[in-house]
Amino acid sequence: MGRYYDVPEYDAAFDRYARLMADLMIKYGPRILAKHLEQQRHTIWYLDLLVKPRPEVRLHRLERFSESMKNMSRKAA
Repeated sequence: MGRYYDVPEYDAAFDRYARLMADLMIKYGPRILAKHLEQQRHTIWYLDLLVKPRPEVRLHRLERFSESMKNMSRKAA
């Protein structure tokens, strides 16, 4: 590795940290990735929330929401 700090002890500590993190990624990375992919399989994805809707779609949703709120107020009265 290179020189990162003006103090040699800091450079040595950074090198040890980088080496430790690399060792941990090599050792536990596949297990954590498999666990993450397994959890992701059971996650429900709401595609409407992931994709930014077009303005006309947003307007249509707002109109539907407004209508449902009007209907709720009519039922309550």
